[in-house]
Formats: sequence, C-alpha cells, structure tokens
Amino acid sequence: MCTIIQPTTADEIVELLRSAQSNKTKVAVRGGMTAGQLLQNEEAAPDILLDLSRMNRIRSIEKGNLLARVEAGVITAAVETAAAKERLFYPPDPTSLHTSTIGGNVACAAAGLRQLKYGGTRDFVMGLEVVLPGGERIRTGANMQKSVAGYDMTRFLIGSGARLGVVTSAILRLLPKPQYREIILCAFPGASAGASTALAVIKSGMTPAAMELLDSRCLEIDHDAWASLSMMQQPADVAESLLLFELDGVEVSVVGQRAKIERLCAQQGGAVVEILSDPHMGTQALELRQRLLPRLMAAYPIWAMAKVAVAPGQLRAVWAPDTPLTKPSGQGSGYLCCFAHAGIGVLHLFVGIDPMQEPGGDGAPAQARAVLRCLREVGGALLGIYGPARRTLGEGEATPSRFTEAMTTIERSFDPKGVMLP
Repeated sequence: MCTIIQPTTADEIVELLRSAQSNKTKVAVRGGMTAGQLLQNEEAAPDILLDLSRMNRIRSIEKGNLLARVEAGVITAAVETAAAKERLFYPPDPTSLHTSTIGGNVACAAAGLRQLKYGGTRDFVMGLEVVLPGGERIRTGANMQKSVAGYDMTRFLIGSGARLGVVTSAILRLLPKPQYREIILCAFPGASAGASTALAVIKSGMTPAAMELLDSRCLEIDHDAWASLSMMQQPADVAESLLLFELDGVEVSVVGQRAKIERLCAQQGGAVVEILSDPHMGTQALELRQRLLPRLMAAYPIWAMAKVAVAPGQLRAVWAPDTPLTKPSGQGSGYLCCFAHAGIGVLHLFVGIDPMQEPGGDGAPAQARAVLRCLREVGGALLGIYGPARRTLGEGEATPSRFTEAMTTIERSFDPKGVMLP
C-alpha cells in the first residue's frame, strides 16, 4: 500500500530518504496531479509517494537580478503571474501551465508553446536545490548567468525524471516583459497548407513566440470556444486547420511581422481570421490551445498519444493528400487528431477510443500506427507513447544498448539501492 507524504521543508525530505535507504523503501515524487490520478495504471507503484504541493512558496522575485527563487511545488502559472507584477516575464508555458509545478517541469524538462523563441524549462533554470537518494542535500548553479566551470550539474539533473534526486527549490531566470503582444489566428483549407505556411514563416527570418498547428478534429473538440474568438467563425466552422501565432516585442515590429504573416497565409490559400491584441482575449486563445489535451482526455478516458519529432520542413508531407493522416479512419472505434509545435516540428498524435463501440481492425489505432510508419519514413523520431491505451500504438523505439547501459550506470551512482522510482 502506498503512503502519501506531503513535506513542507527540504529537511523532512532529507530524513525521509535516509529512512528509505535504510528500509529499502521505494519512493516516487509527484507534484501537479492528485495521487489518485497518478497511481492509476502505475506499473511499479511506490511505497511512498512524495507530494510536494505544500512546498509552494515563491521566496523572492529579484527584479535587479532578473531571477525568481521558488520552491518545487509552486504552480508554473503562479511564477508567470508574480513575475508580471514586476514587469518581468517567465516564458516556459507547458500546456499544464495551471496545474504543473516547477519541480515537475524540472523533472521532465517541460517546454511549452513558446519553445520556438525562448526555449524550455532547462533554458531558464539557473540553480537547483536537490536532495539525493541517500539523503544528502546539494546545490547546483548560482544566481548569476555564468556559474559553471566543469560539468553543468543543473542541466544534467533537468529531465532526469526524479530518478537522481528530489528537487526542493529552484532559481529561475526571468526576462523583461515584452512591450506588446498579439495572438493571430489563421485558417486554412487543409493542414498541409498550414504546415507550408509555418515553414515559410521560419524561412522568412521571423521567430514567433509560438506557432501552433491544429487540424480540424482538434477544433471540433472545442468548437464553440474557437468560434467565439472570431467574428467570422471560420476556425470552427469551415477551416480544415488553424495556425495560431503569438508575436511579442516592440509594437512596430509585431505589426510588421503580422503583415508578413498575412501575405504568407494568403499564398497558401489561408486567411488571418482574427488578430487579438487585447491581453485578456489573447490569453483566452492560448488557454484554448493549452486545454486541448485535457479536453480530449476528458472526452476519451481510454486514450493513447504519440509524441514525434520531425524536421519542420517535413510537416507538410505528413498532411499531404493520400497520406494516412488525411484518410478517413474507416470502420471501428476511435477518434484521431493531430496538433503540432509547428516551428520546431514536434507533433502530438492523439487516439481516443470509444468504449461503447466494438474495436475494429481498421479504426483510429490502426490509422495512427500507419501515421507513425509514415513519420519514420520521413526521418521522424518517436519521443514517447503515453496513456492507458498506449499499447494500441505499438512499442516505442528501442534505445541503443550502450546508451541504456550508460544511463543505468548514472542512476546507480546516484541511487545504488534503487530507492527512487520515476
């Protein structure tokens, strides 16, 4: 049986991990979701689940040093809000912005919609406080931009999945808040045209803060909300895909970029259907994109999702006519949709399975497997398969044995007794 413990200080975690070492107790760390949700479908349930949600203090926002000192259980959106009050900006915005914690973001190297221009969590962590599996507390990095002479332990720990230790606090880099922001919605007759426009934007020398491509089935799941953002109601009613841009910077520069984007959209048969310069409306549009996956998961509790990276120039090939993604699903159960961080070529392929229908061999899971084969043919790399029905999409790509051996050696050097679970 799993015991849930909610520490409030790093000292408590030190004592707990020392005890776990002595008693060979398995420990896992979670922050942004409830323990009940996380223990569902858990293949290796821990003896102790560390819930860091009570370690939720923003210790300081240092405007002169452009940094924030926060505990691991602080919600990501809270950091963004606190920084904005000082006219500062914390760019990383994972889609779970309003529920994910800084510690969780560090553990999984979370990025977000703004990765194209600003990068992800690993680019904004200056230092960490970590309790190692044996109960030793260490600090990495410093409160300055240049603080590494030798191995960069801060970046080494980011993305380690809490296998190498428990992050208890972080020093985060902040930026001056951009003077002006616009959200632009562009509708297209097909996702291939949207992908071609995204590539043209990058080739033109522009770097939007965010550039997100959604196919028609993504729009269906939140039809009324997308329609309410546009007086033309084009995104939800007639468009086969939507390209969402976030532009920020000096106003005259943003306006100039918008004009270029309008021309590039028109060249692919698309049109700018809404320009949102009002901060509230712009935030509403971004939140619609961020809540897409939770909405899909709510509609289809039995689901699977594959995350794939391709060269940005190959995105349009994925949605070309007669490719698996553009063909009907055929008979059988399921709902297939695809959305992408278009500027960096990362796609999310979502399959929802309807438990009320009999599964069919040529339904959405089979179509998704065909899409994955197509992505591999154009040089795509499978980054992961997730969800309770993940086995319907097949096996993930095997990690070369020498890499696996190296990672195992690293994990054992930090955690020789195997106390920490991912």
